[in-house]
Amino acid sequence: MWAMPRRRPRSRSSSPVGGATGARGATGARGATGAGATGARGATGARGATGPAGVQGPTGVRGPTGAHGATGQTGVTGTRGQTGARGPTGVRGPTGLRGPSGATGAKGATGAIGPTGPQGVPGTAGTVAESIATSEVLTGSLTYTALPTPGPSVTVDVPASGKVLLSVASGMAGSPGGSSCFMSYALSGANTQAASDSTAVVLGGGNGQFLRASAASVFNGLTPGSTTFTALYKVNAANVSCTYSNRTIILIPLP
Repeated sequence: MWAMPRRRPRSRSSSPVGGATGARGATGARGATGAGATGARGATGARGATGPAGVQGPTGVRGPTGAHGATGQTGVTGTRGQTGARGPTGVRGPTGLRGPSGATGAKGATGAIGPTGPQGVPGTAGTVAESIATSEVLTGSLTYTALPTPGPSVTVDVPASGKVLLSVASGMAGSPGGSSCFMSYALSGANTQAASDSTAVVLGGGNGQFLRASAASVFNGLTPGSTTFTALYKVNAANVSCTYSNRTIILIPLP
């Protein structure tokens, strides 16, 4: 360690009167460094404040992936959470192909017979019919009349419904050409009605050729009770003759 040189004492005059200070002499040569031991190190000073962070350097090259470590032990299964709310039903998908039919099962026991149902509406019971096969001629009658063999005719009890179905048919041949032959019927008994063209079977344009025809009518609103339906005939001109054969009348009471 370097040692400061001692200052030499100034000489003082013994004269009672102070004289002027003399000029400073030249500094003497530096003495040799002493060989004294180094002093103890002083205490470390307090740490200064941290300076601002420097600019981040570039990312280094990625190193190689390390070896896959051993699989750890499976952890304990956690407690099952609550079931969530049910979501909306999705759109129905297309129907799949029908599978094969299964085997037919054993026949079950016959069940008990159920109660008898109410009686149904009456059917066509009471149907009546009549016919006359004889061929007979009518000439010049312009109003409805009977043939030499009257009829045919049927008698029936008109049901409570007041409804019946009646059909007439006959083979007919008229002459001369352009003639027309009529077959209708009249009602008597519980119900009365004169024969009319509206319920007649008519064969027109006759030229002597034999043809067969029929007509059917439904009567509504008749009075229930015994009623007779009788066939009657006419021609369309005084010079016309009509031959009738296989005359038929059929009557069916309706519910």
